[in-house]
Amino acid sequence: MNHKIEELADAAAEKAVKTFFWEIKKEESKKVLHNTWILMDKYMEMKKHVERAVSDDDGVCLFSVRKSKTKTALMIENIDRAIDELRIEKIKSGESYKFDAFEMHFLHGKTYEQICDALDCGKNSPARWCKEMTAILSVKLFGVDGIDKW
Repeated sequence: MNHKIEELADAAAEKAVKTFFWEIKKEESKKVLHNTWILMDKYMEMKKHVERAVSDDDGVCLFSVRKSKTKTALMIENIDRAIDELRIEKIKSGESYKFDAFEMHFLHGKTYEQICDALDCGKNSPARWCKEMTAILSVKLFGVDGIDKW
């Protein structure tokens, strides 16, 4: 009898641990998707930061400003690469309209309503397409960590 109880307890503990780690992975994945959305939402401001961050010609510059500018420039470079890949993929697949909505929203600051008018689509489509493009971009930026529900 005790042996059977121990087996049940072990099985329950194993399942609890697996569930716990699965939940952690899901939360981390959601965080990466959220971070990708925030990166795209702030993309234009980050580009301005790289262009406008002040550095002194004499080489005297606040270390934190130089470090921030460098990190931001590297992230912008990675985002630009991923966006170019996404654009090419969507053109090849015949879904360039999804990329167009994404580009209009994040790179040109258009509202979903403006995108609806420009692309003559349903009111929920631009948001859905932007979410879909962001999920793909997330993988291009963060690899396996960018995959939702893996």
